[in-house]
Amino acid sequence: MLAASRSRGRGRRWTPETVLAALELLASGTTDRVQGSTLSRLRSRLRASDAQELAYHVIADRATLWRALRGEDARAAELSGTGAAIAVGITSDAVRYARRERFVQDLDGQTVLLELDTDATEAAEAIVLYAYGDERTSSAARRRIEAMIAGLP
Repeated sequence: MLAASRSRGRGRRWTPETVLAALELLASGTTDRVQGSTLSRLRSRLRASDAQELAYHVIADRATLWRALRGEDARAAELSGTGAAIAVGITSDAVRYARRERFVQDLDGQTVLLELDTDATEAAEAIVLYAYGDERTSSAARRRIEAMIAGLP
């Protein structure tokens, strides 16, 4: 429920190609996925966005919660101030990844798998941590996202 409240936006959801281009722009400042006026509009849209709107567009129907079968998840990406760990996996096939790692889908799980085929994992992970993390984790992720937006060319 918390993720839904942190991922509100306006307008239509972005296409998968636009999501990947936006993540690349946030991570490195460049992308080859869009050119010309489309690239200019996307940069402008990103500069005007906040973490909540980015979560709305990037996460969409791409994120699922999982729980490790073998006890505590060793892949925890962040340890929050409350001691609650949340792990983030960025993968092109969440079900295959979950099967390999022995995860079961669980709405109370501590692992979020984002189904995207991207190398811009830093930006994607920050957006997921913003949406799904506890208050401290979310706040830290929001600051990372704001820094990425501020660094856009």
